[in-house]
Amino acid sequence: MLRRLACSSQQPAGFTARLASLGSTSKATLTRFYSGTPGLSPKTRADCDFDRDFFVSVLEASATKRDAKGYLQKYASTERSQRKHQKKLQESSRPLVTPQVSTKQHEPAVVVEPQTEQKPALDEDKLHLALVQIRLPQLMDERVKEGVAKTLSQLRTLGLLSIVVLDCGSSAKNKTSRAQCERLAYAVNKYRGPGAKVVENSLGLDNRLNKPDTSFSSEGVFVAFPRDIERTLEAGMIPILPALACEPSTYKTIETPAESILVALARYFSGLQFSPTDDLLGEAPGKKPLVSTIEKVIILDSNGGLPFSQGSRFSHRFVNLEQEYTGILGDLERALESKSPSAIVNGCDENISHIKNLKVLKNTLAILPDTSSALITTPLAAANISVLKQTAEQQQSVSNDSLPFGIAASVRTRRSLNPLIHNLLTDKPIYSSSLPFERISAPAVASPLEPAARMATLVKRGTPVRIYPDVSHGPWTPPKPGTVRPHLTDSHIDLPRLAYLIKDSFGRELDLDDYLARIKDNLAGVIIAGNYEGAAILTWEKPMGLTDEEAYTQNRFVPYLDKFAVLRSSQGVGGMADIVFNSMTRDCFPGGVCWRSRKNNPVNKWYFERSRGTMKLPESQWTIFWTTPGVEPGGAVVKDYEDACKKIKPSWLDMAKTE
Repeated sequence: MLRRLACSSQQPAGFTARLASLGSTSKATLTRFYSGTPGLSPKTRADCDFDRDFFVSVLEASATKRDAKGYLQKYASTERSQRKHQKKLQESSRPLVTPQVSTKQHEPAVVVEPQTEQKPALDEDKLHLALVQIRLPQLMDERVKEGVAKTLSQLRTLGLLSIVVLDCGSSAKNKTSRAQCERLAYAVNKYRGPGAKVVENSLGLDNRLNKPDTSFSSEGVFVAFPRDIERTLEAGMIPILPALACEPSTYKTIETPAESILVALARYFSGLQFSPTDDLLGEAPGKKPLVSTIEKVIILDSNGGLPFSQGSRFSHRFVNLEQEYTGILGDLERALESKSPSAIVNGCDENISHIKNLKVLKNTLAILPDTSSALITTPLAAANISVLKQTAEQQQSVSNDSLPFGIAASVRTRRSLNPLIHNLLTDKPIYSSSLPFERISAPAVASPLEPAARMATLVKRGTPVRIYPDVSHGPWTPPKPGTVRPHLTDSHIDLPRLAYLIKDSFGRELDLDDYLARIKDNLAGVIIAGNYEGAAILTWEKPMGLTDEEAYTQNRFVPYLDKFAVLRSSQGVGGMADIVFNSMTRDCFPGGVCWRSRKNNPVNKWYFERSRGTMKLPESQWTIFWTTPGVEPGGAVVKDYEDACKKIKPSWLDMAKTE
């Protein structure tokens, strides 16, 4: 079976079916097989090398059954779709009707086009597309360029066809942009598949379309001549566009912001381009866009993902635009303002790039379906090349504690994960956004080896989050005795829907009257994600024997996570649990929070990974977790946590099942 996979001459789309047949084949088995297949021609061996890297990348992604099901449901029909489009392209390239030659002087010849009935396209005919922007491709060395080309080919093999826009910078000449397009196309054409094609003169500029007040303005850029782009896609090829557009009145090609081109492409392929092409170009408006859907927007930038905070060596792993856009943009703008003008050379600055990336992703994702997502990473990571390449002997001489850690910045004997392949298969970041930084990095490292060490940032339009009481002016603080407390019966909260969410998540129903009585005077607040798809109820608990006054004056109120719930239909999807957890630990209780869970709870592994400490509660069925830094079992703080967790009584209607 492996030999058939290695030497198959099927079209790249056929890999989807072959991928499903891999079963439990290990990465080691594949690597040994592909490396040891004798008697192959150089071309066949190159195909085998491509297959080996492809399958190893897929297996390294470690997709769960839920991830694999979601991927197959969306992309399994891509092979059939690409074949249909290629067949249509071949048929359309044949002469339809021989043009009639005019016999009268000055009488135009007439070409008769056959009238065909337009049938509604089926979902299975959709092409799944990615918009890819590569910033400063001229800085990629040959190894990185080849790696990026291979990854683009692998994405196509997995059913995601890319439209690539090369951004050579505002000072680059048109000649440079075209040369870089040819360079990347040549690299892609080395790998199995239809290859790539440089597509020019497809974009136009019209200042009448430049409406800054529009949330997804493309600054006058629009797809003026889509035919070449669409025919390239129908052939299964990757269109590569320079960041150039044509001014229709002068036919002059000028350098154009790549960000505007991404928005223009998103608008066109979403059917939202309303440009007056009949007035501008002397032509009737074009046909409807190619039946397709843009699944991903990918930005390859040597600065890496969006920095977590000013000067941070970490990047955001996941950004929920609905909740985080304003805050992240403000951080980046303040970081830019803190720099002296002399530190910004030729208008280039890391923060300027980050701001551009964040804004263009907000604008494109606002146009695309809710299921679309975006990824920012480095060309180095997309090429799946580690920053540090050392021999085994060199590695043995280096202390692990002194090495930077990241997607592309760890010294190891195997390749790091490819963020693009992993995200396509799982629709998740490589590392969960709710994991503490110390879980994924060596804490002794003060700064990365270089910006390329930053991890990728996954960006989604996301889910709105409501936090009550509001945290816009700061996190929750212990309640002063005598002040008004929030309640679950307040008008801000839809109590029946919250109760249903808890019942669906836990598979058990609350004794609502008992529960409301228990938390009546100690509710800290509530976090609600989406349309009651996820929620957390948090309380202020007191150690045994303390009054409210004593707990407040001694600063011994315990921040406690009482209920953490996600609808079953949203579990493992869209990062809902991460969104709620991050809101709790970053916005509401940044200083730390504790909770308890039954020792046999299958979710405990998830809790262990996200906590800073844990211990088993003596003579009970509970395990305690906390996110508070710098506290240990046996200390005064953890003893207060123990007291609070011991005294809380469950409030379920089916108490007999657990007591």
